Amino acid sequence: MGGMKTLTPETSSAFDRVTTDRIEQELIAFEALIGRVRARQVRLLREIDRRQVPGADGCASLKEWATGRLDVHSVTGGELAFLAKAPEDAVGSGDGSMSFDRAAAMARLRAAGADEATIMRSRGVAVQQVRGLVSRHRLHSRQDEVQAFNDRHLYAQFSLDFTWVQLRGGMPGADGERLLAGLDERADRLVDERDEHRPALPQRRADALVSWAMDELDGPQAEGESAGFGEGRSHRMHGAIFIDGAMAAQSHGQAGSSTRNGLRVGPNTLEEILCSGTIDVTVVRDGVLERVGTSGATIPPRVRRYVLHRDQSCTADGCTSRYRLEPHHIVPRARSGTNDPINLTLLCWFHHHVVIHQRGYTIDPKSRPGRRRFLLPTRAPPAA
Repeated sequence: MGGMKTLTPETSSAFDRVTTDRIEQELIAFEALIGRVRARQVRLLREIDRRQVPGADGCASLKEWATGRLDVHSVTGGELAFLAKAPEDAVGSGDGSMSFDRAAAMARLRAAGADEATIMRSRGVAVQQVRGLVSRHRLHSRQDEVQAFNDRHLYAQFSLDFTWVQLRGGMPGADGERLLAGLDERADRLVDERDEHRPALPQRRADALVSWAMDELDGPQAEGESAGFGEGRSHRMHGAIFIDGAMAAQSHGQAGSSTRNGLRVGPNTLEEILCSGTIDVTVVRDGVLERVGTSGATIPPRVRRYVLHRDQSCTADGCTSRYRLEPHHIVPRARSGTNDPINLTLLCWFHHHVVIHQRGYTIDPKSRPGRRRFLLPTRAPPAA
């Protein structure tokens, strides 16, 4: 341990007798030790690279070799490999006076073309700020911008059972910043930023992306409705569902249903289509076509307009959103719920699509008409 005297207590009760300053000092001392060890690793990796060991071992790069042999994250392996190829003084004297993260950040700052005065000043700022300096100093030519634009892409990969889609992609930084800013702005309008129970940012961005797509896919607006946030436009979903009758019956609708393209459909999605859209149903039993039918618009236009006029905005208790207002069946259509206005309540897109039909909550039938509350899926009343 390089002569460093460490604390000996291993239980929380024993640590109670140790001062906070002493604990902090040991944490700093360990980080200095890590810095010295990493500096030694960098020098060893430099020799490994000189001997061309990665290529002889079938590795594509020193980063790959270090990541695998040292069993570290690829980010750590990349930083070690970068420092191994940097000038020999990139990790400092190796005496522990500089953390490994700071040494890597300062080496990248030097490689980006910063002058020595800037590099010296960087020792007085946080490591994250050093990384910001690297970004500002790195050259980005017109050719680099064109290449970044030409490399833009967005891929969609479905899971083997077609119940999940993974999106991945990339684009120039400026476009990416605009995209995230737009999604975040829309996400904040979907759920009040003061709501301490709102979903995490990655989930809100996913919801914002879906709601944007639904805005784009909407057909002509219906009479009495208008488009955009705060205006109450609704989206009538259309679905073509193919159902294996025997499988659906045995699983209570949890298996055997899919779209025309083979995407799996569960009970929540089926209920949402029945609630707010038009659905073409094809039922097959034992490989034989049994029934073809179209449910039609589940809520007559006049009834829909009346509910919009009656409720004006989302009826979820405390919500004032008018985005994508949609009449919702308190007793679901799948459970013999009717289109009578008494069985309908107006909900915004977030409470209708996310809370009810994706999370599986139900309307508490005992809640007030203008202050609807929700029952957890496990507390939902049994089907009639």
